[in-house]
Amino acid sequence: MATMRLATLSFLIIALAMKPLLITCKDVNDAVVVVDYEGNPILSNKSYYIRPLSFISGGIGLEYNSHSQYYIALQGSEIDPGLPVSFSPKLNISGVVHESSNLLIRFHVFKDDKSNQWKVNEKAEKRGEYLLSAGRKTVKDDWFQIVKSSKGAYKIMYCPGQSCKSVGVSDQRRLAITDHIALNVNFLLHENKK
Repeated sequence: MATMRLATLSFLIIALAMKPLLITCKDVNDAVVVVDYEGNPILSNKSYYIRPLSFISGGIGLEYNSHSQYYIALQGSEIDPGLPVSFSPKLNISGVVHESSNLLIRFHVFKDDKSNQWKVNEKAEKRGEYLLSAGRKTVKDDWFQIVKSSKGAYKIMYCPGQSCKSVGVSDQRRLAITDHIALNVNFLLHENKK
């Protein structure tokens, strides 16, 4: 009888010790795929327009200022789709972008691909909000995540470490890291017309 109890106890200890490993594997396998406006998975080798849902504006593009900075901003015209971006997941095994996974976001406008990366411009702080700009890769990568929002769309989060903050819109239609309302978006595949 003692041998049976010892065997049962050993089995329970091993099963409980492996439970976190099983949950981690399940989470990776069941990761939710980010989809575009038409319901197709977002792929890391394709380009997409990011379309805001809650603003009467165009897509997301660049705004050049007098300090030689390219700020990421909403375009002024509803018919302007903005500039296409691509998503580069930190762990890109399948080529598909998953919700809540760290990724880099890059525009496809300059020949020098390194000048297109989204980053937080810590020099451009305004009322506690840091503006987003496009530029060369810095020492640290600026990791973002795409998360399903409560409005049936997605929101983009800035995730420099264990905590994340929402990407919203400043008073000048520029994208900013904020504790306030997140910008709700969807994604539209950029068709390369040649």
